[in-house]
Amino acid sequence: MSIRLLLSLFVALVFLGCISAPAEDAIPRDLEIRINDGKNLTTSVDVELSLFARSAAECRLSNDGSDWSPWEPYTREKSWSLGAGDGIREIFYQCRSKGGS
Repeated sequence: MSIRLLLSLFVALVFLGCISAPAEDAIPRDLEIRINDGKNLTTSVDVELSLFARSAAECRLSNDGSDWSPWEPYTREKSWSLGAGDGIREIFYQCRSKGGS
């Protein structure tokens, strides 16, 4: 078989779920954020995040979904600032694999 045919066969088998893609190309999944050990309320803009993402190599955070922190190596804990003001806050969390997925 030619290399092209082998590559096509590999891609088809990965797509069908017959074999797994290499770990560095796996799309990060099961992303989770907990703020201050899972508390529902905070009176401080400075919080401690517990983070989880399966197959992640690098992650980044945002308070608004458009201005992101730089990509950093995946970690399970991070200090974060929510920004000034009262009210409900959101934290956006993105991760990518070693392969960039």
